[in-house]
Amino acid sequence: MDSWSRKRAGVARAVEGVVKRRKHIVLVGLDGSGKTTVLTRLKYRCYVATTPTIGFNHEKVWGGGYRWSCWDVGGGERLRPLWSSYTRATDGIVFVVDSASMGDMMEEARVELARVLKKSRASSVQLGMPSPPLLVLANSR
Repeated sequence: MDSWSRKRAGVARAVEGVVKRRKHIVLVGLDGSGKTTVLTRLKYRCYVATTPTIGFNHEKVWGGGYRWSCWDVGGGERLRPLWSSYTRATDGIVFVVDSASMGDMMEEARVELARVLKKSRASSVQLGMPSPPLLVLANSR
C-alpha cells in the first residue's frame, strides 16, 4: 500500500469513527486547510487537483458501509458567518487544520473552532438534540 493510500485509509477511518451511522457531515476550516482535498480523496479515492472553494461543495460519500452527505464549506473570512447555517442540526463536524500553519493561522483556527462549537451547541440546545461529534483533522501537504 503506497503512502497516499495509507493516508486516505486513515482519514476514512477517522471520519467513519465520527460518522458512525449518521448522514449529514460538515467540513469546515480556514481557507487553504485542505477541506476540498479531503472530500475529493474520500469521494474518488485518489488525488484530484482542486481550486479554492467559493461557497460550498456537496458530495455523497460511501464509508463504513453507509452513504453519507458531506458538505465542504469555504473557509474564506467572508464565508465564515455562513458556517452556522451548515453546522445547525448536523450529525458531525470535521474541522480541518493545516498542520504546517504558523502561529497566527493556528490562533485564528482556534478562535474559529471555538466559535463553531459555541454556535453548534447553542443550536443543538434549541432543537433539543445532542451536540454533534467533532473531529479535528490536522492535514499536511
